[in-house]
Amino acid sequence: MSLSNPSLFRFGVPVAGQRAAVLQPVALALTVAALAILCTVSPLTLAVYGIDYDTAGGSALAKIHPGTYLAFAALAARLCAAPHPWRTLQRLLLAEPGLLLYLAALGLLAVYVVVVARSPVTPLIDTFLLALLLTLLIEGLHERVARLLALTLVAIFAADALLALAEVSTGWRLIHISVPEGVTSDPTRTDLVFDWRADLAMDWRATALFGHPLENAMLMGGFLICMASRGTAWLGAPLRVGFGVLALLAMFAFGGRASLVFSGFLVVLFGLAALARRLIQGHAVSLRAAASILLILPLVAIGLAILGETGLFERMAERFRADDGSALARLTMWSLFDPIPWRDLVLAPDQAVVKTWQRLQGLEFGIESFWVGFALTYGLIMTAVLIAGLTAFVVSVVRLSGPGAIAVFLFYFAGASTSTSLSSKTTSFAILTVLILLVLRKDDRPTPPLTEVVSPKRSRG
Repeated sequence: MSLSNPSLFRFGVPVAGQRAAVLQPVALALTVAALAILCTVSPLTLAVYGIDYDTAGGSALAKIHPGTYLAFAALAARLCAAPHPWRTLQRLLLAEPGLLLYLAALGLLAVYVVVVARSPVTPLIDTFLLALLLTLLIEGLHERVARLLALTLVAIFAADALLALAEVSTGWRLIHISVPEGVTSDPTRTDLVFDWRADLAMDWRATALFGHPLENAMLMGGFLICMASRGTAWLGAPLRVGFGVLALLAMFAFGGRASLVFSGFLVVLFGLAALARRLIQGHAVSLRAAASILLILPLVAIGLAILGETGLFERMAERFRADDGSALARLTMWSLFDPIPWRDLVLAPDQAVVKTWQRLQGLEFGIESFWVGFALTYGLIMTAVLIAGLTAFVVSVVRLSGPGAIAVFLFYFAGASTSTSLSSKTTSFAILTVLILLVLRKDDRPTPPLTEVVSPKRSRG
C-alpha cells in the first residue's frame, strides 16, 4: 500500500491538487497512530507514568487521552484534504443521520455540564465524542486500507489476549503498579490515602494492553462475539475459531464474571442459530469444517490443560463463589437516590451530597452501573438525552457494519449495567466501535478476499 495513493479516502467529489496529495497520507498516518495509541496506551499506563489522566488535579489538557488528540488531528487533516472541508463534514454526518443526532445530544450535554452542573467536560470527550470521531475517520477510508487496519486491530486484540495469559501464568506484568507508602485500597482506612489502583497491585487478574481487568474483559468479550458473527467470515473459519478460543481463554485471565457470562450466552446463541440455519437449508457440515474442528479440539484441550496447571480456572471459580461485596454494592447504590430531592434528581443532583453518601455507603470504588451513575451525576433529563443520542449512534453503526454489531452492543451495554464504565472516563466504547466498524461486514457489501487484502494484485497497465 502506498501512502501517496490519491484515493486513500473516499470523497463525494474528485480530489486533486497538491494539498490533497500531502494531507491524505498525513490523515491516514494520524488515524493509524490514534488507533495504535488508544489500544496500547491505557489510562492505567498513563497513571503509572505520572500523567494526571484520571486523578484529581493537574492540567486539563492531561485529562484527554493522547489518542483522542491524534484522532482530532486526523479528522482535521482528512477534512482539509477535501476541496470543500465544511461540505465534506456535512456529508459525513448526514450520510447517517444518527451520527448528527448523536453529535447534537453530546453538544447539548456539554453545554449542560459547563453551564448547569459546572463540572469538567473532558470525560465526555474520551467516553463519547471519541467514538464519533473515529467513526467519521473509518467511514472515509478506502476499502483496502480499512481491511489492513482491521487485520492490525485483530492482531492487537490477539496480542492483548496472549499477554493476559502470560501475565496470569508467570506473575509478570506489562504495566507494573507500584503503591507509594501511605496509600491503600481499603476505603475504611481514614489514616491513609485511598487509591483504587492499589487494589490492582495485589490482584492476580491481568491488565495487559487495555489496562483495568474489567475494561479488558468487556473489550475481549466484544472481540469474541465478533469472531462468532457472520460479519467476520472474510477472515476464514480457522482464524475465527482460533481467535475466538484465544479470546475466551483470555477472559478467564481478566476475571470479568459478567463479561464471561454475557459473551458466552451470545456465542452459544450464534452457534445454535447457525446450526438451525444449516439444518433448515438442508446443508451438511463440509469435510473441511469437520477436519478443522477435529484438528482444533485437541489443541484446545492441550491449552486448557496447561492453563489449568497455573490455577487460573480455580481462581476464576473463586471469583464466582466469593462475590467480594459486588452484589451488595449494586444493591446499596440504589440508596443513593434517597437523600436527593425529586427536583434535583430530574435537573442536577448536588454532587457534594452524592459523594458524601457514596463514602458513607462504602462505594468509593464507584457506582457499578452506567445508568445509575449517569443519572446521579447529570440528572434524569440529560440521561434521557444521552440515551437517545446513544441509540441513534448505535443504529447508525449497525447500519454501517451489519446485524452482527447488534449482539456486540447488547453485550457491551449489559456489561455497562454492572460497572462504572460509561459513567466515568473510558476509551473502551470508542475502541469497541472501531472494532465493529473495521472487523464486521454486512452481507450485502463486497468483501475482498483476505489474500487479496494482504497482497493486492498489481495492475497490468
